[in-house]
Amino acid sequence: MDMIKKILFTTLLTVLGVFAVQGQNTNPKPKTVPSLRYWKSVPGRLTMKTADINFRADSPEDARLDSLRAVFSAELAGIGVQTSPSGVKISLSTALPDSLKDHQGAYQLEISDKVTIKAVQYEGFLYATRTLLQILSQSGTALTLPKGTVTDYPGLGKRMLMLDVARKFFPVATLEQYIRTMAWLKMNELHLHLNDNSWGAEGAYYRLPSEKYPGITSPEHYTWEDIAHIVAFARIYGITVTPELDTPGHSRALVRVRPDLKSPHHPKTDLSDAFLDIENPATYEFVGGLIGEIVPHFPAPDFHIGTDEYMLKSIRDTELRDSLGETFRRYINKVNAIVRSHGKNARIWTGFENMPGTTMPDKNITIDMWDSQDARGFSGKGYRFINSSDVFNYIVPGNIIKRYNTDHKYVYEKWNPRVFSREAAKNLLPSDGGLYGAKVNVWNDYGPTGASHSEIARQVVPSMMVFADRMWGAPKAYPAYAQWEPFRKKLAQAPLTSMLEQDNRPRKIIYQSTASVNMAMMNKSVPLGADTGDEDLEYPWTLEATLLRTARSEKDRPEVLLTSGNATLYAYLNHIVRFKNNLFDEHPGIALVRSQRDAGLTPYTSGLPQVLTFNGAIPLAQSCKLKIVAKHNYTALYIDGQLIGEFDKQAVLPLLRLGSDDGNNFKGIVQSLTIYNYVR
Repeated sequence: MDMIKKILFTTLLTVLGVFAVQGQNTNPKPKTVPSLRYWKSVPGRLTMKTADINFRADSPEDARLDSLRAVFSAELAGIGVQTSPSGVKISLSTALPDSLKDHQGAYQLEISDKVTIKAVQYEGFLYATRTLLQILSQSGTALTLPKGTVTDYPGLGKRMLMLDVARKFFPVATLEQYIRTMAWLKMNELHLHLNDNSWGAEGAYYRLPSEKYPGITSPEHYTWEDIAHIVAFARIYGITVTPELDTPGHSRALVRVRPDLKSPHHPKTDLSDAFLDIENPATYEFVGGLIGEIVPHFPAPDFHIGTDEYMLKSIRDTELRDSLGETFRRYINKVNAIVRSHGKNARIWTGFENMPGTTMPDKNITIDMWDSQDARGFSGKGYRFINSSDVFNYIVPGNIIKRYNTDHKYVYEKWNPRVFSREAAKNLLPSDGGLYGAKVNVWNDYGPTGASHSEIARQVVPSMMVFADRMWGAPKAYPAYAQWEPFRKKLAQAPLTSMLEQDNRPRKIIYQSTASVNMAMMNKSVPLGADTGDEDLEYPWTLEATLLRTARSEKDRPEVLLTSGNATLYAYLNHIVRFKNNLFDEHPGIALVRSQRDAGLTPYTSGLPQVLTFNGAIPLAQSCKLKIVAKHNYTALYIDGQLIGEFDKQAVLPLLRLGSDDGNNFKGIVQSLTIYNYVR
């Protein structure tokens, strides 16, 4: 009996020891953005200092695979993995389990002593390479992968990003960076908003060529060769490019070349020339002609026709307003017929449901829901629709209104693609049909000046990440946003991109004066000579200056310290805010100004300048220390260590020149000036 006990005890210890070793060797589920759906671990790790990439052994015929191999090789090289015939074998296989084949973009990533990617669609192979890169990049110089199998697929078919390239032109190289970032996050559609007008009397933008109406094209625009490149480039990254021609509102660029088609009914305002005459048959011929020029250059199955914000409420004649509402509703279906004649499916923005009339959009139109959150209502009517809710999915760089700045915590912890509203009754149930996709929408209302492309990217990419994670729909990597956010930052910069470089710049002094400057004696500006290639310094930054005023300021004479084409720092400015009925307020003080909307002769005379006026003054005949600190959505000014004022807005610091060419310069001496590219 004692012997039996000893044998049983020894066996138990052996079994427990095996389990203990297995537990020690079990690799936890890798963390990525978006998070992975399933993970099956096996013991051990694979070191990948070099790789042998074979994308032709057992893979479908797709010409993009050669391009993907080249891209993947460059991305691996970027994190220190070189390609070599003797490296770790990375191969493709179509032996995906049958249970996964109906999931668009599904893949398995098997990591053992080699790497095998299984998929039946190109997108699956692409997504697997994104997963592998994200896991590998987190291992640092060790360049190791946990052994095991990833099984993954998206829960939502269309995971979209919309860029307003009308009001803020994005160069082709910038669009390439967004496309790479989208693919890094496994998003699959880029919507380009290609025409619009600024919210004022001047700006009119149309970013494509036109043989029929060459005068419609903005100076900054995409050639058809550019569009062909963007479409082909995006296709390598598994992304469809969908164009939008926004009519009959937002149409100042169209009205400029066809003033005879301007709406005769909208009251005279800053926007009265931005609406087409929807009662005129020639309008349909005109819009159809433009659609006919655009469609052949975009192979996407859908074409967005806009149709938002036609703004009939300003028309006081109720009978006319009711008639135009019904005409507007019919306009949607007439333009849909034009789009369908070219073999495309039409999309529209919501807004029609708030118009007078009874005609409903054709059921073959996809409804892009932004200002209507009643998703269950559209589902019940049998429509296909996109979640573009402005409650959650809207970003307007430069606008501090909360709903136009993504609530990342809410999205990560509570949002999913069925959530359109904070009213639960309007949101979709899992059993409700019609959901086509969800979209992050970036509206550049303060363009074409305003936030720089870098500032926009630094705001947009974190939002893309949190939405991409929840659109994909796999279990969360962390239960709370506070845990996920530090992890997200590690993966924010996609391979072969640089648009977040300002987030990763080394801390340094970019300017330090070597002698005092008497600006009261300057009639023109002089180059500042800052150690940067940019005209302006983006957040974070600190300016520290010792100033001596030698003459009193004059009420209506501005005094410039620093300036560039986009921003001005005033030692004194009497900022006047004008209201209706000739009323106005005066705000004298030290001011930071940046251009917004249409450019002016100076940043202060731009369409809607951002003016941060601090209610403080540089004392006369007494040296004082001026300090300005700028962070994301925060700017503060101190004089002699005392806080003078702060704003929940971010500012750029002009670096181009000291003073102004009109001679309106600081009446005093800059005894010292130091500028840091960090907060201190």
